[in-house]
Amino acid sequence: MLTDKNDDVHAHDFQSTKTGNWLSDISALKTIEFDRAPYQAVLMRSCATKDDFTPARLQLGKSSDGFSFQEYITKVPTETIRDPSMIKTENNGYYLIESDGLYQTFDLMNWKNLNWDWKSLGFDSVWAPEFFRDKDNQVKVVISQCEHNTTPHGTEMAPFSIYTYDFDIHSGHLSTMQKLTPARGTVFPEKLIDPDIKFDAATNLYYLVAAHYTADSESTIDLYCSSQIESGWTQVPLDFDSHTINGSVYEAPEIEWIENQWVLYVDAFSNPKFNNQDGILFSPITPLSSDGVNITESLKPLKYTSPGNDYTPWAICFVH
Repeated sequence: MLTDKNDDVHAHDFQSTKTGNWLSDISALKTIEFDRAPYQAVLMRSCATKDDFTPARLQLGKSSDGFSFQEYITKVPTETIRDPSMIKTENNGYYLIESDGLYQTFDLMNWKNLNWDWKSLGFDSVWAPEFFRDKDNQVKVVISQCEHNTTPHGTEMAPFSIYTYDFDIHSGHLSTMQKLTPARGTVFPEKLIDPDIKFDAATNLYYLVAAHYTADSESTIDLYCSSQIESGWTQVPLDFDSHTINGSVYEAPEIEWIENQWVLYVDAFSNPKFNNQDGILFSPITPLSSDGVNITESLKPLKYTSPGNDYTPWAICFVH
């Protein structure tokens, strides 16, 4: 028996999706089970070996607090999935985008590969595309893109630029490419990857968080803000380095509104050269502000429960 405060909504959702086919109706119930969790996320888990860390698989997680996640058991694409991001649409479907593909699902079990040809964008490499919504609730995608790919994988790929695209939730098409530009008289670092954009209604500003490689195997997290998406980005002071561990590398940052506060999530892994993957860390941060943002607690590991498995997820991206 449903007992949470959203029972009526979930019951209505199920009634509206009933088809008379018991397999379809079970799929609808499974989707509602995922939706009713206060927080849902897609994660990347390694299927790596000591000599090859490239393969990765999609993982779904649900949480009541945004800090401890339980694996959502379902079927996921069998292909390698890197840096996934997922968004729910108004027709109760989902789109999943990742560094090599775009998928659509209505039941979190059957995934349609939309055969996204990212090379048609005119770049040699696309890293960590991510959905976000602008202040008018329109769906967009932000991507770090490289014009000249010098290695198959690694931070030697430079320079990167950050672009946004409009996303059509009906057709699954990306359009209207815009290159993000910093405020006049400033420049973005060349090795700025894994961008995440959020709009903060309290300050009426967009915030961009991204991993910044300061050397071949050294990185930090940068934060920027702007009143508009395409231009005017200025760097926001963030005291990230004072909370890091020497020798660790940090990627895939996310800022999320969790339990009435902003929280920073990062994917942390230690050298040598990316084979030691440590997992996801998080900490609450002070309210977003153009004047500066502070990390309020020591970075802590994200808790993730997966029956019968002992792997640690890498990057996390919340579903919106």
